[in-house]
Amino acid sequence: MPEGAMLRVLLLIALGSAAFAPAAARNLLEGAERDELHWVEEDDAAMNAAVARARASLPGFLEKAAYPRINQRQFALKVRVLLGDGRSEYLWVRQFANQDDNFIGIVSNIPRMVPGLKEDGILVFNREDISDWMYLEGGRMIGNFTMCAMLTSSPQERGGFEAKYGLDCTNGGAER
Repeated sequence: MPEGAMLRVLLLIALGSAAFAPAAARNLLEGAERDELHWVEEDDAAMNAAVARARASLPGFLEKAAYPRINQRQFALKVRVLLGDGRSEYLWVRQFANQDDNFIGIVSNIPRMVPGLKEDGILVFNREDISDWMYLEGGRMIGNFTMCAMLTSSPQERGGFEAKYGLDCTNGGAER
């Protein structure tokens, strides 16, 4: 990367694990199903607003994860892993636990850029590394603010995500 060029931030758009497919996805929905990477500029306003919203609502999410209702499941955190070259890879982490601002959990995606880390591996991270959260409630996906940000430019893809995963981005992914 040329010096002074804007850093690119890597977002893993997967909603869970999937088999790696060699051909590139044609859209975000297909990319999520294939556990593919999606590049977003570091200064992307919609993405930064989504991360801010997720972080602001994190305490409520952690409370729900600690004491879920019977119809709430698959709680996950999207975690930024800073690489040695200044880039970042974002991974979904499930079955997490925390003590204060220190977390540990199981990686749900196939890490592409983090040396030595594999799907189902253990990741230790801090609260400041969390960029998003999500869980399922009934047939709906709650949270996943960053995916809603990526879908703002494509109403057709947004409809596909809403139909397949129950993600409702009309409120940015937040609960109603």
